[in-house]
Order: sequence, then structure tokens, then C-alpha cells
Amino acid sequence: MRISVNNLVNYYKSMIKRIDNNAILTFYTYKKDRGFSVKKDNGKLLISEFGFKNQNLCVEEKDSVKIIKGITKLEFPRSHEIFVSTHNEN
Repeated sequence: MRISVNNLVNYYKSMIKRIDNNAILTFYTYKKDRGFSVKKDNGKLLISEFGFKNQNLCVEEKDSVKIIKGITKLEFPRSHEIFVSTHNEN
């Protein structure tokens, strides 16, 4: 699925409430070489960033929006559309 980079934060907020535990929400560029994924795990979120920076963060749900905004500016500086996928961890 494709979304506008301007709608990424709003889409993230709505999806993070809907997904189940151990579900993974991934945002990436057209070439799929940069992006980040968010795994929901019992109220905590594990954010894995890949691209310009490679790091893993474990944050509370309420703190995640600020971090997502920062990652978006870093990983998608000239992107207009972002690709999104959702899947469950097996």
C-alpha cells in the first residue's frame, strides 16, 4: 500500500491502535532500501530503523510519535510516497 509522506504520522497513529501484539508495521521507500518497522509487544514498541541509520529502539506507545517524526525526516527526506506493509510475526 502507498501513502503520502504527509499522512504518515496520522496513518501510523491509527494503525498502531488497530494492530495486534507481535504484529509488524513497516514503512519504506520505493527502492525498499530505507525505512523503519514497528513491532507492537505488550504496550511497548520496538522500532527498527534501516537506511541512513541502523538502530533499534524500545519505547512506550505514547513516546513513539515524536520518534517516528524524527525518523521520517531522516529516512525520507525527498520522498513523496511511502510504501507500507503489515504482517504478523510467526
